[in-house]
Amino acid sequence: MRNRSAIWVFTILLTLACLYQLSLSWFTGDLEDKAKVEASSTLEEIKNSVEVNGDELVILGSDTIVVENGKLTPKQELDIYSYYESSYIAQHADDPVYPVLGLSYRKCKSQQLTKGLDLQGGMSFTLEISIPELVKNKAGFKAEQKPFKDTYDAALDAFGKGQGDDFIELFFEAYEEGPWKDKKMDFFYMGSEGEFTPDMTQTEMKEKLQAMADESIEATKTVIEERVNRFGLGQIVIQSEPLSGRLHIEVPGAKDKQGLRNMLQSRAILQFWNGYNEDLEDSFKMISQKYAGVESVTNIGNGDKEEGQEEVVEEQKTALDYVEDSLLPYLADGYAPQTAEDSAKLMEANFALVKADSILKAEEAFNDGLAEENPNLENTEDVDLNAGATGNMFDGRFTFTQEVYQNELGEKVATPTVGFVTKPSDTVYVGTILRSADAQSLLPDDKVIFMWSSKPESLSADTDEKGFKLYAAYPQDPNFLITGANVVSAGASTSPDGPGMVVNMTFDSKGSDVWENWTSAKVGQYVGISLDNVIYSFPVINGPISGGSTRISGDFSLEEAEELAAVLEAGSLPTSPVIVDEALVGPTLGEANIQKGLWSFAIALVIVLIYMVFYYAKAGIVADIALIANLFFIFGTLASLGAALTLPGIAGLVLTIGMSVDANVLIFERIREELKNGKVLKQAIADGYKAAYSAILDSNITSLLTAIILAYFGSGPIQGFATTLIIGIFSSLFCSIFVTRLLFSHMLDRKMGITFSNSFSNWFSNANFTFMEGRRKYYYFSAAIVAAGVISLFTIGIDKSVEFTGGRTYTIAFSEAPDQDEVATVIEKYSIEQDGQKGVKPVVKTVDGDKQLSISTNYLIGSKLDDKNATAKVDSVMNLAFNELGYYHVDSDEVINQEAPSYSVEGQRSVSAVISNNMMWSSLVAIALSLLVVFIYIGFRFNRWQYGLGALIAMFHDVLVVLGVFSILYALNVPINVELDQAIIAAILTVIGYSINDTVVIFDRIREYIGLHKRDDQNKVINSALNTTLSRTINTSLTTFMVLLIIFLFGGDGISGFSLALLIGVAVGTYSSLFIAAPSVVEFTKNLMPVSQEKKK
Repeated sequence: MRNRSAIWVFTILLTLACLYQLSLSWFTGDLEDKAKVEASSTLEEIKNSVEVNGDELVILGSDTIVVENGKLTPKQELDIYSYYESSYIAQHADDPVYPVLGLSYRKCKSQQLTKGLDLQGGMSFTLEISIPELVKNKAGFKAEQKPFKDTYDAALDAFGKGQGDDFIELFFEAYEEGPWKDKKMDFFYMGSEGEFTPDMTQTEMKEKLQAMADESIEATKTVIEERVNRFGLGQIVIQSEPLSGRLHIEVPGAKDKQGLRNMLQSRAILQFWNGYNEDLEDSFKMISQKYAGVESVTNIGNGDKEEGQEEVVEEQKTALDYVEDSLLPYLADGYAPQTAEDSAKLMEANFALVKADSILKAEEAFNDGLAEENPNLENTEDVDLNAGATGNMFDGRFTFTQEVYQNELGEKVATPTVGFVTKPSDTVYVGTILRSADAQSLLPDDKVIFMWSSKPESLSADTDEKGFKLYAAYPQDPNFLITGANVVSAGASTSPDGPGMVVNMTFDSKGSDVWENWTSAKVGQYVGISLDNVIYSFPVINGPISGGSTRISGDFSLEEAEELAAVLEAGSLPTSPVIVDEALVGPTLGEANIQKGLWSFAIALVIVLIYMVFYYAKAGIVADIALIANLFFIFGTLASLGAALTLPGIAGLVLTIGMSVDANVLIFERIREELKNGKVLKQAIADGYKAAYSAILDSNITSLLTAIILAYFGSGPIQGFATTLIIGIFSSLFCSIFVTRLLFSHMLDRKMGITFSNSFSNWFSNANFTFMEGRRKYYYFSAAIVAAGVISLFTIGIDKSVEFTGGRTYTIAFSEAPDQDEVATVIEKYSIEQDGQKGVKPVVKTVDGDKQLSISTNYLIGSKLDDKNATAKVDSVMNLAFNELGYYHVDSDEVINQEAPSYSVEGQRSVSAVISNNMMWSSLVAIALSLLVVFIYIGFRFNRWQYGLGALIAMFHDVLVVLGVFSILYALNVPINVELDQAIIAAILTVIGYSINDTVVIFDRIREYIGLHKRDDQNKVINSALNTTLSRTINTSLTTFMVLLIIFLFGGDGISGFSLALLIGVAVGTYSSLFIAAPSVVEFTKNLMPVSQEKKK
């Protein structure tokens, strides 16, 4: 064997590298165990304090848990435990945990092999850039005019109903169908100066907008990646979907879900403010008296209607409705000030827009609060504006605390901290009043703007009371304009002034100069720092700040400081992203899945190891060593890539076990043939390897091409499966070709006996099946099977998952097993469509036993309700249905006090119709590309397009049979998961790869036999070629089938449909390679045997 030393060196280095990667998880476990002990201890202390002292509130960072009836609920206990567990890990994340090398926990954790969402629990998000918002922004002030509004609303309605996934295309279609179609569109070149020109056609404007949308998507991806990487979420997975332009983000083990949502969706508009220093007490007293007793935002600022006066319903206002017309041109997208006066006007316009946006957000939030209070509307948290109110203004909701003092010049000035509220809902109420026209008229200055603190702050050093503080501010001077764009770095550190954390920022050169000049002018004055219109810090400037750095102090926790630093350093988003898909995976569900996956993996591995020794004797032991090394290298490589192991990934790993056997089988069968031809052992081994290379490479390259397409077009679990498969193919080739050869060379050097067969190994040595003569009856048989499946597909259809139809899927755990039919009937009863007559029947299936159900429903998909309200209504339907059946939520009083039967939501996800259309399209594209690529490759490698066509027919046959069987099983209502989802698409693509893998090996042998037997009868030659491959075909198929059968039986419901599709695919793929692919080549080729044909002439 040539280059044996180099291969040994490479193998040893690869082994050490994989050992290092896998060892990282050993040393992080110790810190995690300590965190669990600390969390358990703290939880017990809090439980005792609640029971003994009667504590009613438990503060967890920025969240507050309200204790009722003197006892924590199971969910509250879990929240407390998770908070302190993650807090302990965060505090010690930089402690060294790896001996000798001194690597920190954070470093080790970011590089180790981890579990994915389905095995560990966590969250996944699909972010969509708000293209409608982008279009509206580019229209500038024209967006408030009727032609744009009507066109925009029509396009938005079509977009929401899933009539298209390209909003810009829908927008231009709506314009062409509207009353202004004969007038040239002027929205963008008048509203967005400099980016559009009057001479542009509508097609050019559309292309320009689409290019801007693409740039916005890429910019958003970059910012999000920087944020999450900066935040230390090293195991997070971010990928863009090429066909939709959306971002799919996975966060295994996520605990701070709201923090993640905020970090992903925040636009991160950083602004600096002057502190307002006028006394506001008299103004607040007058405003408070004027609105005494007013509880509804609809009554704020409205006079009484005179008798007989007609009621006028105003159109919904936007932010620009509150901005003076003279300022609108300065808000046009792309406007650049040329003079100091222009800069001042731009600042005035932006200030007016900020105030207007605050008004709208306050009104919207206030109305949402009223809707939540009304039991006839959405079932969310009730908001009682009167209960428990404290304070001295606005009917006891607000406490005025502004202090007035004398500065060094003898002037009376006031602090910017005006007062506080203790209830979050009161921020909406007070804020709406202060931004009303009547209240603005009572303020001493029309430049003042009010903003709330980002979180509850301590109200007194003597008590633990916290509340939201109200700050008064006015904008920066135009000459001292500094924004988030000037921030080059940000980081969290311990506060030098006391407990808590601070965020340090560093500006660029321009920002440094402006910051130094501004702070020089503001010595002794207050300066506010806001992000997305909430105040994070409002310190006093003690002196000029040079060096280009500053600090935000807000008594942050470590997590809050790191999150804020990540958002600041990454920069602002070009437009607001929208979370269109959010999936929750419960940790308990993950534990069950991983146990089943590991058991199926272990059992399958043992069976394969035993079978290889059983069939190939001592050579089988060599193959087993190579197989174990293969698994070791796969795990090590996955860890080095920072990959997360998912349940489909485990399935891909187990499938790799079966497929990796194929290369060894090919080599061993070739060696046995050489031994039968009389060659000595050493020469037979060398020639056997050489003879097998062609088939091994061709078969693995075709599987690799399929896996690459799967990785590119797949997302989430599919990509995990494809990644494992790709790594497995390379690792299998290395181990089968080089590791086994090294072992054989070592055994030959030591003169150790090597055997490749025993009495069981000759089962197929004398096979003599006449494949070609009976091929037409196989055609008829296949045609009948395919026809039955196709008829079922077109008449009955297939059970499509929520990913393809759009909808919501709930995983519900019950304390006692419910009746599936009753659950479906009652949910249908409450899921009434808008016509009030027809209910939507859900699909209800058991999951891992009769006490856990998977409930999928399309209720309210495509309705006019926004996603938040629609989801709340579906949640309400589920709760009503379960209550009628006698089950109550695990945290409810009925369960806690009366021990009634309970239910808990273990998992929930919703997918919009737009996402589903894209999933369907990308899946079809992936299959089509797989077929096309394989056709081209086979035709190229065998120099005849007929080989490619034969392979293509066999692959179509296999795909149709798998889909047809799934449709028939769906019609028969079998108790097996036969839902068509992304995992099944992955299985179908794998079936294509496996089928072509087998077909290529057979084609390779046919090509070889045709070259060796040019003068023999064509059918006889092909029959001989097929018979000589039977041993290899049966061994590979049998081992793979056994592996998949184990997965199907022990892998759990999570991958039962996936493994069933692969089981069917392996059986059908083996059949089609022998009885469809090879005979098809003969049917389409008249001249496979050129010499034989000449002889016949």
